[in-house]
Amino acid sequence: MKLSTGPKTPKNLNPDVTGVEIKLAKPAHFDQARAALPWVDALTQAEVDNPSAGWHPIAEDEPTPILAGIPFLVRSVVDPASVEIWTPPAPDGSDKTELDPEPEVFIFRWFVSDGDVDQASGLYVDDKNTLLDASETEFVVPYNASQSDYDGDGVSNGADNCAPLNNPDQRDSNGDGIGDACDIYIWSVVRDGRLGQDFIERQVRVVGW
Repeated sequence: MKLSTGPKTPKNLNPDVTGVEIKLAKPAHFDQARAALPWVDALTQAEVDNPSAGWHPIAEDEPTPILAGIPFLVRSVVDPASVEIWTPPAPDGSDKTELDPEPEVFIFRWFVSDGDVDQASGLYVDDKNTLLDASETEFVVPYNASQSDYDGDGVSNGADNCAPLNNPDQRDSNGDGIGDACDIYIWSVVRDGRLGQDFIERQVRVVGW
């Protein structure tokens, strides 16, 4: 990846991250998930089986419900128009002033307040992959019901209002029976090779385990 920051570098526009989408990672979990997650229940088996279908946008103002112990795929949506074609300046000592025009590369990074991501970073390179493919990663909130107090917070699974995640205070601010600890933040940060960047924040809520 070439990085140029000198005075001849053309003005750079930032990447434009417009949303985050989520889907089941494995069709085998369809029946289990649809019983608890309305957004999954709205899908057909064909959509779940199709790698290109079954994606659900995570709303900006409302956490998307998920289940612990089931892997999901998440991806950030970037406006393709924000991938610029630019002409890099030639390095010092070259016999020309500019290199050939080329599309920007984008670097994707994922951060979560809880749970695990399979690939914390991805790289978009024109003609090698797509923006959606480069941003995709697997996300899961681990859980093992065979452990009586899985999260080790001193509250048994059966009495815990967020059994997968440590919350000894059992805080439940909205009184919905699910502890605040089950609200998980997801951040997608996107940078281009010329120091432009954008990010987006979304939430999921563990509603079953």
